[in-house]
Amino acid sequence: MRNAVLEESVKSYELECKASRETVLGLEEELDQERRKVVSNATDLDSLKKEKQVEDLQAKAQAAEEKLQLFLERVAKLLQGKSESFISPAEGDILQELDKLCNEYEEFLEQLSETMKVNSPAEGLGFEIRLKLVLPRAEQLFRQEAGALRESRRLTFNLQQKHEKVKILLSRADVLEDLSVEKAFYTLEQSQKNLLDGKELQTQLLRRKLLELEEEKKSKSFLSSVEENNTLLETRKLKKKRLSISKEN
Repeated sequence: MRNAVLEESVKSYELECKASRETVLGLEEELDQERRKVVSNATDLDSLKKEKQVEDLQAKAQAAEEKLQLFLERVAKLLQGKSESFISPAEGDILQELDKLCNEYEEFLEQLSETMKVNSPAEGLGFEIRLKLVLPRAEQLFRQEAGALRESRRLTFNLQQKHEKVKILLSRADVLEDLSVEKAFYTLEQSQKNLLDGKELQTQLLRRKLLELEEEKKSKSFLSSVEENNTLLETRKLKKKRLSISKEN
């Protein structure tokens, strides 16, 4: 009966350990899924980081636009009041420099549009219009990158939380398993101890019974010897009495 109870206890602890292991395995699988998500987001983040140059390019574009505006103002002042048919050598150099600067600025806008994957604007548009086509794309990429960074941080935080939870559950499962085994051995030890105590008690009772039997045997032997002695005495008395009667006759 005790062995059956012990076996039931061990089975119960084994089921608890199995349930804990299944829970841990489920969490580990979920953790792997989260890791895959983080890897995927990291890939997307890398691609967005390549586009992060947009912010710097935007700043450069604004600086170039300011320089161009200042240069145009200077040229306008120089040309103010002059005849369009007459251009001095100094003014010709200025116009040549202006044309070069415009070409560089146009090339810069084309590179910027290609980097940010903006459709090439139609030819003949002014610099300001072309810049207005590029700036919204730059702002869009900046917002996407900020959102991706927030999502990556959120996933990383969730992953860390689940990792800690898995560690705690694994620790609890190990403790539960150790306690279950320890309790099973303790129960088995107590059962064996109870059996030994019962056997020892039976042995003590048997020894006591044997002592009582020996005492009883000794008592009977003593009484028997006393009776034999009494019988001998009676026999001797009878013999003496008979001899005495014989002599009298």
